[in-house]
Amino acid sequence: MPDDEQRAYDAARGHVESLRQDASDLARALTAMQQAARQVDAAARDRELEAALQGGNELLDRHDLASNADALQQDLESDERFAANYAGELTLIQNLLHKLREQWPTPPSDSGTATRALAAEATIAELNYAAVKFCALGELDDALSGIHTGKSVNLDDCFASSLPSASDRDRLIAYLKDVERDIAGVIDEKSRLAYRTPPTLLLRFLACVSPVLFFLAAGGLLFLISKFDKWDLISAKNWPLSESGAVVGAYLLVSAGAIMHLVVENVKQFQSKQVPILAIGDLLTWLELRWAGLGGSFVAMVITVIALRYAGVTSDAREIPVWLAAGYSLDSIAGLVLTRFDTAATAGLSSLRQRITGESA
Repeated sequence: MPDDEQRAYDAARGHVESLRQDASDLARALTAMQQAARQVDAAARDRELEAALQGGNELLDRHDLASNADALQQDLESDERFAANYAGELTLIQNLLHKLREQWPTPPSDSGTATRALAAEATIAELNYAAVKFCALGELDDALSGIHTGKSVNLDDCFASSLPSASDRDRLIAYLKDVERDIAGVIDEKSRLAYRTPPTLLLRFLACVSPVLFFLAAGGLLFLISKFDKWDLISAKNWPLSESGAVVGAYLLVSAGAIMHLVVENVKQFQSKQVPILAIGDLLTWLELRWAGLGGSFVAMVITVIALRYAGVTSDAREIPVWLAAGYSLDSIAGLVLTRFDTAATAGLSSLRQRITGESA
C-alpha cells in the first residue's frame, strides 16, 4: 500500500475503531431501555424507562453520530487511491450512522421505545461488523508482524472480543480470504488460521529457491569435511569421512529418502481429504511458510550422514536401503544423535568440573 494511502487508512481506522467503541456504549444504553420496558409495575416501568431514555440521549449527544459521519467523509477526501478502494465500506458505515440516529428511541410510550430499541440494536450490530471488517486488515497485519514466518495467528482468538458471534467471524474470515493479497500472510479457512509469509519480494524469492540453496550448502559442507584429513585439519587415523565420493553419495541417498517421506506424507493428506495449508499442493506458499523448517531438515541430513559413517555404514551397494531409510526417518535419527551428543557432553563437562575442583564423583 502506498504511503499516502496507508496514512489515510490508518487515520480512518482510528476513527472507525473509536466509533465502534461508541457503538458499544450505545448498545448498553439500549439494553437498559429494553429492560426498563419489560418492567411489570407501571410506575417503576415509567420511572426506569425515563431514566434509561435520558441516559441514552446523553450518550447519543456525547458521541454525536453526525460528527463521526463527517469525519469519515473527510477521510475519504484525504486520498484518491484510498477513496477508490474503501469508499464502499466507509459509505456503508456512514449510512448506518444516519440510520441509527433516525431509529434512536425517543417516544415516551414503552411499546414504541421497545420497538425502536430493537431496530437500533440490529443497526448497531451491523455497524459493529462493518467497523470490525474495515479495521480487520490492519489488525491482522499487526498480529502477523509480531510473529516469525511460517507461524500462525488464530483468527477466532484475534476477533473474538470484537465479534462475539461465530457467524459474524465466519463472514469476516471469508472476507479476509478474498482480500488475502493485501495482507502479509495467507488464510486457511478450514483451520481458521492466518500464516505469516516473508514480507518482501526478495525474501519470498529466496524462500522459494531455499531448497536448492540448502541442498548445495549441506552437500558442500560435507564435501569440505571429507577433505579435513587431506588438509591436515584432523589427525584421526581411518577417519570415516575421508572419502569424498562416498560421503557425498551417502548425502544424496539420504536426501532421496527425505523426499520420499515428504511425498508419502502429502499423498496421505490428499487421500484423507484433510489437506492443511502447509501441504505441498500449493508449492510456492508451502515453501514460503516452511523454508526455515527445510533448513533444519538439511542440518539433520548432515548430522545423519556423519553419524552413520561413524557407525560403520559403508558406501557398498547393499547399504543403499540403509541410507534411504535413514533419510525417510530423518528427524528420528538426527534426534537420537543429538540426544546422545548432549548426554556425552554433559558427562564430559561433569568429569572436567570434578578434575578442576577436586570434587569426588
